[in-house]
Amino acid sequence: MPSRNAALFFSFRFCPAMKTLTQIPLLPAVFPTSVDDGCEESFVYRDCISCCPPTCTFEKECLGTNLHCLDGCYCPDGLILQNGTCIPASQCPCVYHGTSYVQGQVIQQGCSVCVCMGGVWNCTENNCTAQCSVVGDVFVTTFDGRMFLQPGACQYVLAKSRGSTKFTVTLQYTTCEEQQVCIQSVTVVLDEDVNHQITLTREGEVIIGIHPAPALPYADDAVEVNRLTSVFTQLKAGIGLRLHYDGQGGRVYLQLISQWRGQTLGLCGTFNGNLRDDFL
Repeated sequence: MPSRNAALFFSFRFCPAMKTLTQIPLLPAVFPTSVDDGCEESFVYRDCISCCPPTCTFEKECLGTNLHCLDGCYCPDGLILQNGTCIPASQCPCVYHGTSYVQGQVIQQGCSVCVCMGGVWNCTENNCTAQCSVVGDVFVTTFDGRMFLQPGACQYVLAKSRGSTKFTVTLQYTTCEEQQVCIQSVTVVLDEDVNHQITLTREGEVIIGIHPAPALPYADDAVEVNRLTSVFTQLKAGIGLRLHYDGQGGRVYLQLISQWRGQTLGLCGTFNGNLRDDFL
């Protein structure tokens, strides 16, 4: 075979499937340059090494699928190939959106905090909220970020719990000046209990069940209502629901904690990270 001190060398093996003698070049990263052992620093020479050496990306770039092995330079036991050198697997970088991050580096993705550990992201999901909004009375953005125009005057379910009656949030639309539609009221019902039915009107009224709230702030065992600012009324429920309503401005902001992820229906969508199925 050619000298291992050459700048480029080949290894020959018989390929059973092709019934011929095939010439396969070794990886450029392991071309021999040293006179002593024929391999670059950090590599060792071995007979019949794997055709598919492991790398930090866990992708195997086979040099000849019909070959069992090749003679040449290889990483010592316990090390793997990364950018032309041999490193411990624990030092492998992680990749996110095409950017490489070193061992121990931290990024935040949505509610998750992720740490690079041995080439793998180790993520912890925090209990944060998602928000659905209605702006200008008719422009809706779902929990998952899908935007659309609300169609017309009617009553609509903004959001409700899937497979249970834990909560339902409805919007009552009406025709306002110049034949434009606007939100007349927002109603939150908990456990289908009329005593836990709270309606916030465009005029600023707060109705508990069928009776006006005596005064704000109002609180019972399930819900709190208060004037957040001069324009927004806030409703908070113990199940992890928060609603801000600006009646005159036609704005509604509904927030849910991550407990409800994948458990909602209505105009606000499915809250599962996939905006494509918000109306399925």
